Amino acid sequence: MLGLIYLAGIMAYLIIIALVVWLISWIAKKNGGTSQLWTMITVVVLLGLVLWDWPLMEIMFRHNCSTQAGFTINKTLEQWKDENPGIADTLHPTDGAPSTKVGNTTTYSLNQRFNWEITQISHWFHIRKQDERIVDKKTGEILAQYIDFNTDTPPLGLGIKRKGAYKLWMMKASCPRVGNKSKWLVSGGSMMTLRRAIININGDTQ
Repeated sequence: MLGLIYLAGIMAYLIIIALVVWLISWIAKKNGGTSQLWTMITVVVLLGLVLWDWPLMEIMFRHNCSTQAGFTINKTLEQWKDENPGIADTLHPTDGAPSTKVGNTTTYSLNQRFNWEITQISHWFHIRKQDERIVDKKTGEILAQYIDFNTDTPPLGLGIKRKGAYKLWMMKASCPRVGNKSKWLVSGGSMMTLRRAIININGDTQ
């Protein structure tokens, strides 16, 4: 039902554009002007009122994905264990994975030694940067980092009252994965598998 409402709105807008274009073209002809030129100008202006930020978003989104996004490991879990002998055996999953939020950062406790931090930063043209980190609580060292980008345009049916929610063409869930697997996997592992390994670092299961 909601999809039909969106479709009806788009059709109504296109009909309005067609009527305005016809009117401008008629006025231009009546006054001896070039109807094709005024028709083109009218279409560009009317579409631009709604679509002006789309190409700008696409350019910035693709640039950010190609230059910043990806998964990196600064120190493997095995290296950390070698530097902290015997500590891994004393760590247990934090019950309920409690979280705290300060500003744009939400922190989840994985066990007594490691946090999973997620920071969301808003950029121009509805783009959001998601910066996830695995941090050693004691030293503050960042063992791994995962950076992705999305947009704040909600999926169809969600957040319909949010400003700009009708701009479905602006919706981006994440950076593209096709052809870029090496950016999101390190030695075959992802941020998710690393989190699981840390939670179960001494063989415990949640």
